[in-house]
Amino acid sequence: MTLEGEPEPTADEVARAVAARVGRPVSSVVDFDEGMNAVYRVSFDDGPDAVLKAGTVTGGSKLLSGPVLLERIDRETNLPVPDVLAVAPDGDEHVADTYFLLTYVDGRHITDVTSLSASAHERLVREAGRHLAAIHDLPFDGPFGRLHASDGELFVDYGFESWAECLGASVDYHLERLEARFADLEPAIEDAISRFPSVVAEDGIDKSVLYRDYHPKNLVLAPDDDARPLVRAVLDVNFRPVGDAPLDLAIAEANLVDLPMGNTDRAQPLRNALRESYVEARGGTHETYVDERYPYYRLVAALDFMCHFEYFGSFGWENEVDHVADRLDTFVRKRIAEIT
Repeated sequence: MTLEGEPEPTADEVARAVAARVGRPVSSVVDFDEGMNAVYRVSFDDGPDAVLKAGTVTGGSKLLSGPVLLERIDRETNLPVPDVLAVAPDGDEHVADTYFLLTYVDGRHITDVTSLSASAHERLVREAGRHLAAIHDLPFDGPFGRLHASDGELFVDYGFESWAECLGASVDYHLERLEARFADLEPAIEDAISRFPSVVAEDGIDKSVLYRDYHPKNLVLAPDDDARPLVRAVLDVNFRPVGDAPLDLAIAEANLVDLPMGNTDRAQPLRNALRESYVEARGGTHETYVDERYPYYRLVAALDFMCHFEYFGSFGWENEVDHVADRLDTFVRKRIAEIT
């Protein structure tokens, strides 16, 4: 999933930039070598480590939305997030790209929730429901679209006044990038999503800042499966969208349950736990969030997997990646049938 962008800063350039920003001697810099932008763990001669993220792919105001949203989440919710140490909106003489510096949160990094014990997996989805609810309760006054930031303020560039139009544009983007093995599904997906505006009233949309990417690689977990809470930090909140809150729930469900555990006995209890936790945290009833919109959102949530299946396919419970693809194909066809 690596995307092309600006050349990444060297370890020496990062060390000089951080030392100048925080006034502490740097002892080592390690490239995380994953994700969209350049990310580095920075260690000092003494004291806790830090993380530098440079906008080599999504820079400028897109990247700056990350520290602004992190600070707001930290002030207004109980969500565990890293502290923002420094922000360089225009880069500097050492690192040319926009970058920011965060506290490093020590803990466990996993890519696959199937590595967790059954009880830890359930606690993870329950914590996820509470985390998403906290983010969705943050008020935002503006159009639908992706968040940017300038001078410490969040805004949406190229926004949509209609959520149906915004969702349709996102679906079109994904359909243009479907992997070949799923190409035959494109017309049916397009037809299904075209029905969304006639089903959902715009004044019924729960406009919220969406995390959009709640999956294991964006979390820091406690070392022990028995730890409470299990999640030590939620990471990576730059360039997040403003949209309808239940879409975020469906995406988390896809990442934490549908892809890794679908068609197993554990899947539905985990879905129920995620949804129950979310509803308890936000208020209302199950039907407030899991209503006629939800089949559409479960379908949309699967599109990321279908565009990057070479990556996501490894996270299913099956031994053969082709079996994961067959299950995903069946899942999508079921969502289309629910809609049409």
